[in-house]
Amino acid sequence: MLRGKIVLLVAGIVAVGLVAGQAGAAKPQSSTAAPAKMTTLLPNVGMVGSTSTTVTRVFSTATNEINCGFMEGWWSTNTASSDCNSNYETGVSESGVVVHGYSTFYLSGWPNPCGILSAYLSVNSGKGNQAGYGQGDGTQSLGLFDVATDPWTLSEKDNNPNSTIYSDLGSGSMYGGPYTVSTYDNNVTEQLFLNQTGLNGLLAARNQGYFSIGMGLINPTAGNYQFLFGFTGAHPITLTVTQPRLCKVS
Repeated sequence: MLRGKIVLLVAGIVAVGLVAGQAGAAKPQSSTAAPAKMTTLLPNVGMVGSTSTTVTRVFSTATNEINCGFMEGWWSTNTASSDCNSNYETGVSESGVVVHGYSTFYLSGWPNPCGILSAYLSVNSGKGNQAGYGQGDGTQSLGLFDVATDPWTLSEKDNNPNSTIYSDLGSGSMYGGPYTVSTYDNNVTEQLFLNQTGLNGLLAARNQGYFSIGMGLINPTAGNYQFLFGFTGAHPITLTVTQPRLCKVS
């Protein structure tokens, strides 16, 4: 009887070895090959929505504000503002105020190391020039841009006007666009998807705490009454990011 148990045990060990050998036989590796990457199931920390294969998180300018008001606003070449002004109007106002808008998001606590499948801003349109005053072009061409100015400096909007920061918010690498946006829109949500450059910039900023995006009109018609996002100070901007739940990490 004992001999029978030993035989069964040996047979079981051999069977396990055969299964393992068959699993590895499909992809032999030389002794000099790089170590195989591990597939990791990531936690759902901070998850606000998911499917079986993706995780979606939403970041807001109303979270972990650096200064008074939401982490959004405008910088101008010719007009003063205040730290608490969260209006992100972009373009040239009815009175000739020249502005570029921006938004900043706090990314700390984002544990997922996978690449990004998609990301977009949800921006309340407020009132464009036609909705606000019935003047100016019926559409504006909008771009999203990388931002070199640090978020703490951006939050000090009482230092307006500042031509250097204004230029930074509307130039450099384009993170999205050009988008054609109706200036007749009145208090609707515009979804502005980031391009691959924007996704790369967002992923690079994941461990830096904050991520900022500038907003500028592209080749607008000269003159006043050419703007988007007027009267928007009460509306936080959100950033929605979708990633794979599973990815290969070293």
